[in-house]
Amino acid sequence: MSMKDYLADSAPQYKRIAAKYADQIDRGEFAPGERFLSVPKLMKEEGIARPTAQHVMEELKMLKKIYTVPGSGTYVMPRRRGSLERLKVSA
Repeated sequence: MSMKDYLADSAPQYKRIAAKYADQIDRGEFAPGERFLSVPKLMKEEGIARPTAQHVMEELKMLKKIYTVPGSGTYVMPRRRGSLERLKVSA
């Protein structure tokens, strides 16, 4: 599924919110390895219920944008080495 699909108005709310944060991560607004929002903080920032916030977090994990360390928190996934170079060569 492309980001365009995630941003479609008919997409579920959690997918639209996840796409927004995925885009922010891709643009560097959250640094690799930086602590990401907790579920309660995401609930407050987005004005959403806990189940929706949990869906957002699961979606971001599925997209490999964040990961969770038990007992520590959720963090932004490090960028893969060479990914930018491959994009520049193929563009």
